[in-house]
Amino acid sequence: MSSRKNRRKTRKDKISFSQKEISQIEAMAGLGLTREDICNVLGVSSDTLLRRLNEGNEQLAAALKRGKAIAKVNVSQKLYNKAVEGNPSMIKFYMTHQGGWGKKKEYQYDEYGMPYLSYDDYRKVQNVVEYEKEYNAVRFMTPSEFEEYKEARIKVVKMQYEMFTRLANGEEPYCKD
Repeated sequence: MSSRKNRRKTRKDKISFSQKEISQIEAMAGLGLTREDICNVLGVSSDTLLRRLNEGNEQLAAALKRGKAIAKVNVSQKLYNKAVEGNPSMIKFYMTHQGGWGKKKEYQYDEYGMPYLSYDDYRKVQNVVEYEKEYNAVRFMTPSEFEEYKEARIKVVKMQYEMFTRLANGEEPYCKD
């Protein structure tokens, strides 16, 4: 008797999905229904649907993917239209998820608690620091001092360009001069 309880029930007739049911599956996936909900509507278990997908039923897999893609397109289109119309919430949402506003960078830190910066981040920080130094120095220069400064600055920028070009090419970042 215990062997009957432990034995798995099997169906003699294998459940398969008709073309009409596959179309329904695509439509339901397009409305955002979960696989579980789709199975409840069709009257099959989620295990059955998963087995058919694992058996390589390409029509079924394509219908689910297509339906989900259609749902994403419809929602994205509405979102985009609202953002273009000027809805501030939708603009912020769109820019956060599509425009890169919400991307936070993960940094690794050295033993002093300073972040290891990517080349681009390093350049941004360096540009801000240089700008502040230059702004404070240039404010009080005479015209002749400014011309000398400008020539020296051009030389420095050329050297930096050479150094970063060498660095980008995998060479030693030394400069001649």
